[in-house]
Amino acid sequence: MQDDLLTQYKDMNEKIQVPSRLKEDTIRLMKENKPVKRYGTFVYVAAVFAVIIVFGMVSQQVRQGLKKEITICDALEENAVKEQVELSVGSLYFQSMAEEFTAPGLNLGILDGKKISVGEEEYFDYLGKDPLPSYVPEGMEKKKTEEQMLTQREDGGYGEDLFSVKYEGSNESSLEILLSAKGIPKADEAKGLIGSLIDGTEIKTAFYETKSRKKVFLAYFQIDGVGYQIKSQGISQEEFIRILLSILDK
Repeated sequence: MQDDLLTQYKDMNEKIQVPSRLKEDTIRLMKENKPVKRYGTFVYVAAVFAVIIVFGMVSQQVRQGLKKEITICDALEENAVKEQVELSVGSLYFQSMAEEFTAPGLNLGILDGKKISVGEEEYFDYLGKDPLPSYVPEGMEKKKTEEQMLTQREDGGYGEDLFSVKYEGSNESSLEILLSAKGIPKADEAKGLIGSLIDGTEIKTAFYETKSRKKVFLAYFQIDGVGYQIKSQGISQEEFIRILLSILDK
């Protein structure tokens, strides 16, 4: 019975984060306290574990409370674009562009290493996370991601690591997510855009209209060491923002 209870306390304690100073003080007090009876020692130890567990549970709840879901505060129209959209943690600025700017240039990483074929699962392991949004518009489905050619250096790392994931929907709508652990993909395209600070992450967003009058939205940002360029076509501004927020809220 005693061993079983101690095991349960230990299991609970391993699931929480407790400051090392508290653990050290607890061990010190346990060593200094020398109850005469064996059961007194057991009760004392159980009480100490209980204090640690309660402290950890409260701390965990506080930490979780600091992370609140980001929400859209403005009412957005289906076929219109609002250049400043209020969110629960700031404003998102969408800059109008005449057309998408493509910056020419040479990726020097290609010169340092060899080309290898990398699949999606292997690439996500390299990033250390699943970088994809938890929300995509209804009817939009992820295409099968083919293996892509990356540049691998002699030390096993990647010199060039751009990786593309695509989604397609009805009415020729599309979504492309370009990823990199080397910074924001195509960052030169976003140099002239206004940055928005959303929950500690700078995001640059823009939009333009194609000749067929479809709205194209663009976003450039980096979070948790992963750089993103997100490009959508044929979906609403609200849907595009919800895609961004589903990444930030992960």
